[in-house]
Amino acid sequence: MGIVAGLVSVVDGFGNLFFVGGTDGVSVGAGVGLLSPLSVVMLAAAVLILLPARQSSAIPPMPSMPSAQPPQN
Repeated sequence: MGIVAGLVSVVDGFGNLFFVGGTDGVSVGAGVGLLSPLSVVMLAAAVLILLPARQSSAIPPMPSMPSAQPPQN
């Protein structure tokens, strides 16, 4: 979900930034200025969250170690 939202925000944010930025007498605004870089951060975070999950599924689980019990007399 984060990847899809990040992609939509990147396209929307940078698209509006470049489209409106070339128009005379129009201010880009802080919202679009913040949407663009923060959407890149959200997209990167969503991808990085998925990487450990994918790598850990390829590694077989380690066998459990027997608990250390004192010798019985």
